[in-house]
Amino acid sequence: MSGAPGDADRRGHGKVQRIGRPRGGPRLLSWAAAALLSLGRRAEAGQLVAQAFELDLESPAERQAPLITRGYLRLWDGDLAAAHADFGQVLEESPAPLDPVGAAEVLCGLAEVALWDGRLPDGRTAVADGLTALAAAEEPYWITRLCRTGLAIEAQAAGHPRGRPADGEDQAARERAAGLVDRIRSAVSAPDVVLTPALAATVATAEAEWSRVDGPSDPGRWASSAEAWEGLSHPWPSAYARWRQAGALLAARAPRGAVRTALAQAWTLASTRGAALLVTEIQALARRARIELPPPGRPPDQTAARPGREPGRHTGDEIQCHDATRRQYWGCR
Repeated sequence: MSGAPGDADRRGHGKVQRIGRPRGGPRLLSWAAAALLSLGRRAEAGQLVAQAFELDLESPAERQAPLITRGYLRLWDGDLAAAHADFGQVLEESPAPLDPVGAAEVLCGLAEVALWDGRLPDGRTAVADGLTALAAAEEPYWITRLCRTGLAIEAQAAGHPRGRPADGEDQAARERAAGLVDRIRSAVSAPDVVLTPALAATVATAEAEWSRVDGPSDPGRWASSAEAWEGLSHPWPSAYARWRQAGALLAARAPRGAVRTALAQAWTLASTRGAALLVTEIQALARRARIELPPPGRPPDQTAARPGREPGRHTGDEIQCHDATRRQYWGCR
């Protein structure tokens, strides 16, 4: 997702009712919403998800993609209970095992919800189940993303106050994390795997999470992770990486100016793009560091109407374009 696809006209649900579903129906609308969400275009993503749910979603298969996308949207909104409910509904309704990528999307979502909710054993189980679903699949992006989430879980499990000696649980977390690193290396070094920008950024984030497990969190690795995501115009993982970078700099007693810069970058990205999940964490770190955050900026104007276009609506061509972007950079179906 190296840039935002172009805008064009799209009419609303009333026209959909008159001429039938847009090409691809709820699945394509949801995939386009996921692409917009990754670009930080929160409002537009929410509108496409709402359009998908306005359709008659009669079967679990039709509800699957909208529920997954809405689950991720709710996760970044900080509504962990609602996100968990959406992901859980997909699993509960599925009459048969999900395909490997579908299972990975849902289980990665459940793992991330559990991580932020402090339910580390549940998150660990979701990661393991997702990797099992991908055992026979050549899906380096989703393998790496699940492992990245697993590494964040183990980093949280191994976290201990500075100067306290490691205990048995710390060592167990380190061993589990080392296994996840090995899985990533195996996935990205497999024959015919292309290191796409999104895959490279995910690997960089995983390496930074590993530094939290293996020793002091490495601010340089977090800076590299942030730069990789910024190169893709993905504000939320960029904000997460800058937040972690600021925390690592503070722990290393780096100059306050460096901490302030990283924290301000995280704050600007999170507060202007609707990443409520991160906003609270960034504010807490700023209070601990006794650093005053700048005023929140205005969100980018992403939904301004053009002549002949209803605000927040997209044409079938634009939706197809968002979906093509998603496939190219995420390696999805």
